Amino acid sequence: MKQGRGSLFAFALALVALSPCPPTASAGDWAGHYGDVLLSFTPGPVPTHVARRDSLPVVGTLVDLYALLAVPEIVRARGEQVLTVGGIELKLAVDGAPGWKVLEQEITGKHINVGPEPGTVTAGLFPGLSFEGGMVQVAHWVVQVPGRARDVVFRLDPAGARSCAGLPGCGESGTFALWAGAVAANQHGLLFSSGYVPAYLNPSQPESDLTPRRGSVGWRERGLVTPDRP
Repeated sequence: MKQGRGSLFAFALALVALSPCPPTASAGDWAGHYGDVLLSFTPGPVPTHVARRDSLPVVGTLVDLYALLAVPEIVRARGEQVLTVGGIELKLAVDGAPGWKVLEQEITGKHINVGPEPGTVTAGLFPGLSFEGGMVQVAHWVVQVPGRARDVVFRLDPAGARSCAGLPGCGESGTFALWAGAVAANQHGLLFSSGYVPAYLNPSQPESDLTPRRGSVGWRERGLVTPDRP
């Protein structure tokens, strides 16, 4: 399958339109920040953001890492609750581990991914992933860290939110990831920004900073979706 060129907007993600010239999004497509990607060493439902692992001779240190998209509350778009994820853009980054590699990448559910390399997810999801308890697993990686891993931090690279550059206001908002609602709910035309919570491998400090990394301009400020309950 050929890789897509440039960024994919929410409509393209949801429909998996792999045209070299993606459709143009309108200003109303960006709904602001809504939700965080939790980087976790376990698949949930309770995320694990700190782990200690031994290294193996020659191989180094292997870890399972999960991307869990969590939303704080249910909102409504176009009269319907936003309960599913129909497309997502994100890119894994690792600090403190030169030469790290993604050995395996698994995206949850039926999908087509046009991300250019392992660790980058630019995917349309069909029929969509449903939030359970406000959370859904979107990706699972097996990551290899050469040598003895110490003070390794897993985070998101904002360059993975490629569609943000084409949406007025999004590019300067500090977006780390993007996701769209599902086609079946007629929510694929809205693109939400996401923050993230990092994961720490073999930290030397007794406490790790688990403060969510988020940008500005929330969904309430944008006003394109409404709370499920007043």
